[in-house]
Amino acid sequence: MTRQSPIIGYDRAAQVAESTLTSGRTIRETIQEMGIQIPNIDELLDPYRMAFPESNQSSHRRNDEDTGENQAGNQGCDRTEA
Repeated sequence: MTRQSPIIGYDRAAQVAESTLTSGRTIRETIQEMGIQIPNIDELLDPYRMAFPESNQSSHRRNDEDTGENQAGNQGCDRTEA
């Protein structure tokens, strides 16, 4: 909820986090049920952008249309070995 707190406020983000933990619902489900409107929710909840907020996602997550694999050759995995 760290990325959402500047948008919805710390107290509201804490409410979302607590409700998500106690209910077992996803953050997205909880936000929707609470009636919170976040225009760029997909970007905020994107795991890659959470892990690498300073990088340009398109330069690191290119899927090969023919194989369905990413640059590292791992299906469904955006992580590359160092």
